[in-house]
Amino acid sequence: MVRLSVDSSSRVNDLSERYATSLPARVSRLRQAWANFRAGDKKALQTAHDEAHTLAGSAATFGFAELGEQARRVMRDIEVSMMTSEAKRGDQLTAIEGLLSQFDRLLGESRAPRPLAIASAEPSSEPFRVDGPKDLPLVYVLDDDVVHGEFVALQLTQFGYRARQFSSTDETKCAIVEQRPDALVIDAVMPGGELDGLQMLHELRRLGYGGIPSIVITVRSDMIARLEAVRAGTSAYLTKPIDVIALVDRLDELTSTEPSTPYRVVVIDDESEVASYHALILQQAGMQTAVTTEPLEAMALVTEFRPDLVLMDIAMPECTGLELATLFRQQELFASVPIVFLSQDQNADRRLAALAHGGDDFLLKPIAPEHLVTAVTARARRSRWLRNRIARDSLTGLLNHASLRQEFEFELSRARRQRTPVAFAMLDVDHFKLVNDTYGHAAGDRVLEGLARLLKQGLRSTDILGRYGGEEFAIILPNTDEQEAVHVLERLRESFSQIRFSQGHPAFSSSFSCGVAAYPAINDASLLRSAADAALYRAKALGRNRIERAEQAAH
Repeated sequence: MVRLSVDSSSRVNDLSERYATSLPARVSRLRQAWANFRAGDKKALQTAHDEAHTLAGSAATFGFAELGEQARRVMRDIEVSMMTSEAKRGDQLTAIEGLLSQFDRLLGESRAPRPLAIASAEPSSEPFRVDGPKDLPLVYVLDDDVVHGEFVALQLTQFGYRARQFSSTDETKCAIVEQRPDALVIDAVMPGGELDGLQMLHELRRLGYGGIPSIVITVRSDMIARLEAVRAGTSAYLTKPIDVIALVDRLDELTSTEPSTPYRVVVIDDESEVASYHALILQQAGMQTAVTTEPLEAMALVTEFRPDLVLMDIAMPECTGLELATLFRQQELFASVPIVFLSQDQNADRRLAALAHGGDDFLLKPIAPEHLVTAVTARARRSRWLRNRIARDSLTGLLNHASLRQEFEFELSRARRQRTPVAFAMLDVDHFKLVNDTYGHAAGDRVLEGLARLLKQGLRSTDILGRYGGEEFAIILPNTDEQEAVHVLERLRESFSQIRFSQGHPAFSSSFSCGVAAYPAINDASLLRSAADAALYRAKALGRNRIERAEQAAH
């Protein structure tokens, strides 16, 4: 996926500084609204609720978790007060004032903001936007807290989205009329009315702009708000502080236009017309095929083509289908590839013998095209699912250690045959134990998931990713030399360092160190892995959050 070219680092820092500097003013607005209500302005109670809601939704994102939780308590108590008669509000109002009185202490304990290189701590009213290549999905972010909305939009750009941020429903509706987005991220509670963000979705539907995938972000976790979100046609419901990885996960599901990868089938039959006929049927069903009429060449073809299934005749000269199946099963690389036999022989004993030699199914010739497609599709689908379960890490979805080593051997072998370069990179999350010790293992898992998702989105479909173990990842980059690999990984390193993680704790950032080695400078798979590993340790020794080349480490 194409990445955006934005100065994310300075923008994120500016947002954090602006928010920290604006905190006293935010708390002051909440207190003033409460004072106005106590002085007799009944409408000011809704204003106080809106101010508490805004503060509760954004404070933890920028590192003020305790202050945000206090604002959440104020918001909830105000909601209870709104549903209580005036004659019975006394104790509730006293409790709210007690909560408000603690904000001075919380502000005093908050971190001091760094000096700002801007004229004002107040955010600009100009909607934040990041444009990029038109093929990137466009997301509109509606959040009445401008700084928080801009932060969410900026985080989305790190994962390959174009983003525009709005602070009012009217602005958002006008923008949708002008240009329909691929998805909406909407704060359910907006100033001007309860669940006003959801009401906008109902209005869009009435105006003929329904059907846009939408994700709700809100501080409310009650069933009433969730039910209203379902009735408004939302696709997902996330509570603040926002878990950026969870948000991106859902956006990826809602905006993906990539077709599923076609099943790959090798057809082996000594009769060329029959082999071509069966291959053509499968191709018309959307599958990719490779054909051979020479059983002795089948091993090389299967090695190169990497099929989901092998479809072969039994009665072939020089090497029968049963013998060939036995050869396949004796090699670990092909042990799990389904083999479907084709034969005119209806003898039950010979059919059982075919299955005993490693076959998975037995189809009689001639076979109707629809029956062939159904049988092959069912076996190939099951095979791919099982291989993914076995070969992939359950947390990140990337290849596991053993599968990655196998893929590397294959890619290196192909690079030798085609005389092309291939790079190998080892990545390690910096200070990962400290993340687990400070924020908990659930937060550590989110960091690993975030890095895995960033790598998958930021690299080519031909690049191969794996979790090497613990917090260590590896990448195989075919047709890529060492210098090109470093250039790509530098971009990913910078993007990853700007992602903010939050899961019931103050938001934090992470980083990774990386070592890169490449063929043909190093010709052996084991030596390549060792060289990349040595370069990784050099990167960590030199201060972390950097990339080192094996060539540099060798000198």
